[in-house]
Amino acid sequence: MAQRTIPDALTMRHLRTGDAPEAEREEVAVALRAQGRHTQALLLYSGRAAHPSLKAELESAIGRGQTFRLLTVRRLGLPVSEADLRACARAAEQNGRALEARLAYVAVGDTEAVRALGTQLPASLMPPPPGRRP
Repeated sequence: MAQRTIPDALTMRHLRTGDAPEAEREEVAVALRAQGRHTQALLLYSGRAAHPSLKAELESAIGRGQTFRLLTVRRLGLPVSEADLRACARAAEQNGRALEARLAYVAVGDTEAVRALGTQLPASLMPPPPGRRP
């Protein structure tokens, strides 16, 4: 079986927002995921929060510490708990991706955890010291 090519931007837009059959959207999403393009694949699940692939994307994002991907899944309608976000942040830290960890901690409102990332973050992304307003 030949590998499916990824459609151009206009075709992708039609797949996301037009009346393309669900089977066609799924075929392209599978091809995108096979190429590691998970965030683009997620766009094809808009309006289909119950799709089983989203649960797999959620678990993968948590395990790999990919906060942006996890938040995208949440925007699509799949419930993402505070525990999920914290687990994602820990995985991101373990993988040396402080910016992803920061994003997860900001999503749960944990400024102390952001502050604990310390020198791994640019100064502009650190919260102000306790008692100081930005």
